[in-house]
Amino acid sequence: MHEPNLDEDDIFGSKVVKNIDAFAAESDVVIADRAAPEQANIGDKLFKRDLFGSN
Repeated sequence: MHEPNLDEDDIFGSKVVKNIDAFAAESDVVIADRAAPEQANIGDKLFKRDLFGSN
């Protein structure tokens, strides 16, 4: 799980990674609710609900 503002190292048994580049490097697939500028370098493994880039 990528969450830069979370103080814990894990949540519900899942590791929390604060650095987006490190998170993308160790992930096979990244699923996001919304598009964000920080996701620009993730590439083809990024899947997001925001189909039109508007939210």
